[in-house]
Amino acid sequence: MPNSHTEVYIHLVWATWDRQPLITPAIETRLYNQIRSRCRNMQAHLHAIDGISDHIHLLIRLPATLSISEIVKDLKGTSSHFATHLLACPDFRWQGAYSAFSVGPEGVETVCSYIENQKKHHTQQSIIDEWELSAEGLTAITGKTNPRNLNASESAKADFPFQRGISIPSTQHGREAMNPPDKAFYEENGYTIAQALFNAEETAALREHYMQLREAGSYPGDFDGVDALSTDPLKRYPRMIHMHRWDEMSLKWLLDSRFKEAMTTLLGREPYAVQTMLYFKPGGARGQALHQDQFYLRVQPGTCMAAWLALDCCDEANGCMRVVPGSHLWPLLCPEKADITQSFTDVTVRLPENAHAVPALMEAGDVLFFHGSLVHGSFPNTTTDRFRRALIGHYIVGEAEKVGLYYQYLRHFFFISIHERRNKA
Repeated sequence: MPNSHTEVYIHLVWATWDRQPLITPAIETRLYNQIRSRCRNMQAHLHAIDGISDHIHLLIRLPATLSISEIVKDLKGTSSHFATHLLACPDFRWQGAYSAFSVGPEGVETVCSYIENQKKHHTQQSIIDEWELSAEGLTAITGKTNPRNLNASESAKADFPFQRGISIPSTQHGREAMNPPDKAFYEENGYTIAQALFNAEETAALREHYMQLREAGSYPGDFDGVDALSTDPLKRYPRMIHMHRWDEMSLKWLLDSRFKEAMTTLLGREPYAVQTMLYFKPGGARGQALHQDQFYLRVQPGTCMAAWLALDCCDEANGCMRVVPGSHLWPLLCPEKADITQSFTDVTVRLPENAHAVPALMEAGDVLFFHGSLVHGSFPNTTTDRFRRALIGHYIVGEAEKVGLYYQYLRHFFFISIHERRNKA
């Protein structure tokens, strides 16, 4: 069946609450980067973004699967939440309404130039009235670009963002069902983020549980033990591994039905669960160099998949994940020596020319699903007082016949009995 094709360009404009100068130089770059990240996740290609202290302009190519109002609600909601929670701007809030202007393909370059020179146009009083906001709010004046005024009544701060994530049955989790995972985006990029898959209460309980376990001492898998007096943060809080083999809460999390539903959608059949890991990553901790999980799990045939639950808000400062979109289509790359002053692992992979890793900005409760061959890693935690805790489950495709011996105990989502498969290679 042929794929749907659309080429619809939309120029979006919206203001801060009461036109207050809330987009300060201190937060502008990170705020715009967060919006860029959200656009990528929705497959809404962002051609340009800029603004001044009290309003913002974007030019996007509208994806076939989402309406304008859905995109705007998501972008305003997630960026407002990001500003209030991660940028320490508790009063940040967008105005409820917005303007949307359709742009023909021949007008894309002109609109991009206008958006990218917002500060210059406002300083020089060379703005285009049709594309700007009135003092009273948002007004789209009919002009050459065939603008439409779309008054969206949502308030980004009052309502948590439109969730483009995993379906959670309300009967099980007390929440409204969300959209299924974006399989098309996953197949193209090798990852997708399910927002708020775990609620605040669940996330807090997991954080407390693992902090208590870590503070209680050492466990199987703690290769170097715990050194509470070390100057290395990763020795004071070493990662935990295979907790599901001895901890009931970890096992229940690994086999949570939400993971089964999401990964069955993404993989086409139900996977097997093989591993749990917990990274504490306190302030000052090194990151992890770029790598591919399949290099270690060695699943045959097929591949592995990870579910990476953020237990804290994750940004570049405290060492969020970074991923290379589309790298899941590459073969396994040859490892080489990593910079161990920046990474706690000593091997990495070299990226081909023009390939770049992008940050995966996440809120606590979000889950990053990613392919076993996706090149990924994490930044160092450059903060002094913030953890970047994450709980990870590794799974292998249901048709797999071999996996590395270290991951030999497989668990099915429907029952708890253990399957043992040894790597005979």
